[in-house]
Amino acid sequence: QFIKESFKSDYYIYYHVLYKSERFLKDKKPEGSELWHADGGPGTCMNLMICHSPLNKMNGAMKIIPWRESKSLLNKLYFEYKKIIREKKKEKGFANLNRLALREIKCALLEKFINEKSLNYFQPNSSNSGMIYAFRNNCVHAGGYTEVGHERFVSVMHIYPSTKKSTVEEKFRHAHNKIDGHPDINKFS
Repeated sequence: QFIKESFKSDYYIYYHVLYKSERFLKDKKPEGSELWHADGGPGTCMNLMICHSPLNKMNGAMKIIPWRESKSLLNKLYFEYKKIIREKKKEKGFANLNRLALREIKCALLEKFINEKSLNYFQPNSSNSGMIYAFRNNCVHAGGYTEVGHERFVSVMHIYPSTKKSTVEEKFRHAHNKIDGHPDINKFS
């Protein structure tokens, strides 16, 4: 019901991923979704997290920048990133920058902007498993970077509004494997 009320329509679960976050090495640096980022999908996408373990800073609970501040960060990121890419294109090694290297540049810029402004973020905290929370996929967020000896289990779903009505049973009747960054509009409208 929460999802339907948020969208003012029915919904479609595009994909579902179960994550286990655990760090074994003390000096391991954050990587991937542990870095500040925005998913970059359509603005209608809702990230819904179901926490199968308690949540706290020690086990890498998701950190989320509110939407208003995220928009400002992403605008600033766009212009700064374009400037850096123009400069890097002049260097010899630019052709060797792959998608991962380009993403790391964006993540580093976001972290720099967040630290410079000392931005506050939402980080859920619960001593019990079962917390559920949702946020826009384009809110700047980071999560899963645990302290050594701690672990976190979460399900992450990307959900979209849909004009097709279906029951909860129908929504969960098929697998929700991640096959692409965002769905074909014809699947859920």
